[in-house]
Amino acid sequence: MRAFVDRLHAEGRRFVPILDPGIALAPGYAPYDSGLAAGVFLRDLTGAPYIGEVWPGAVHFIDFLHPGVEAYWAEHVGRFYEEVPFDGLWVVSFFVERERERAAAAAAAARVRALLLSPLTPLSLFRSFHLIVRT
Repeated sequence: MRAFVDRLHAEGRRFVPILDPGIALAPGYAPYDSGLAAGVFLRDLTGAPYIGEVWPGAVHFIDFLHPGVEAYWAEHVGRFYEEVPFDGLWVVSFFVERERERAAAAAAAARVRALLLSPLTPLSLFRSFHLIVRT
């Protein structure tokens, strides 16, 4: 990877990797272990680190407002920069997109339930929906 980035730089081009703030639940993986130790992951209502899911599977998301998050990022991004001298970072937030998708799906399901349970819904609509769902 270093040779590739060095070649890009020699050609006057830039390297901007995507940084996913979803940290895989992988004991022994430095960003995971130090994030748990520093408590920089978002918490659920019970106070445990929130578990989400993105491309690597189960993840914890970084709490960008945590007082220790700057030191956490400096450590891990700095270590990566020593290996691969990037020119910027593209930080993505699958957490926000995933939550929007879940909210939209829940809202759509609620509308369908309300329609199907309404006394004003014709029985024929219910039967056709039932057939569509079953096929």
